[in-house]
Amino acid sequence: MTGPDHDDAVVDDPDHALRAVDGTVAGLLGLGYPEDDPEAPMRMELAPTVLDDHGDVSLGALGVLVDLASTRALRPRPHGRAPHAEISVHRLQVPQGRYVHAITRDVRAGTRTGVLEIDVVDDNGRLVAYSSQEIAFIGVIPGGPPPAPRRMWWPARPVALDRPLYDLLGLRRDGEGTWQMELAPTHMNTAGALHGGASIALVDVAARSAVEDTGATSGPCRTAGAQVRYLVPGRVGPFLARTRVLGAVGNGFGVRVEVVDPGRDGRAVMLATATVVPAA
Repeated sequence: MTGPDHDDAVVDDPDHALRAVDGTVAGLLGLGYPEDDPEAPMRMELAPTVLDDHGDVSLGALGVLVDLASTRALRPRPHGRAPHAEISVHRLQVPQGRYVHAITRDVRAGTRTGVLEIDVVDDNGRLVAYSSQEIAFIGVIPGGPPPAPRRMWWPARPVALDRPLYDLLGLRRDGEGTWQMELAPTHMNTAGALHGGASIALVDVAARSAVEDTGATSGPCRTAGAQVRYLVPGRVGPFLARTRVLGAVGNGFGVRVEVVDPGRDGRAVMLATATVVPAA
């Protein structure tokens, strides 16, 4: 599971929030809110280090953005936690302008889970990506207050990556159909486990390479979107992504990606399906 397990102190203390993400991939991406408009959506700068070879925001960077943007969604308080059970993210078109902005909407709040969706728009208001998410409410005291929107705010900062995001994450091939990623401090969420948004980068490269390895396309591929189910927190690593190409879907391919944690007896920590299409 993933998600920022902030306590209520974060709501009114921007410095607390910044300390929580400093040194993590979310902090290095400069994610936050405009200082001149605290009610505005979370934004991310379109720096070259967060873009892919085609000028689109990398799926991993989008994953981190929509993961953290959910902190303004429904949260149990004051005693509960709210890790993600599932995140889907889909790229729709190449953004224009300087920033992308994550507009969050709550869809449903039950007693055990909540559902939200996020539109990612560029500076021109164009919808460039979409995410739906399921959040699990854990440790809510019976009879306590129901989940409610939380007032989260901290200032956005410039992207601080000195190299492309995927290079920072240390993604590397570990045999045919398998990719690996270590659990480094930059890859963790505030609960000390693998950050769910960052793990989408692992799903991305594993799915793309699986399709390219089949020779079914004449050139490079891109992952148009992925749906990721979080099974247990990834706490040890290194994490291995194992793939299976399921078959053709329209002009692309469906790929199953299972991420396991050999440091915890090889248990599965994530199960994803991705749609991979020709890059051209």
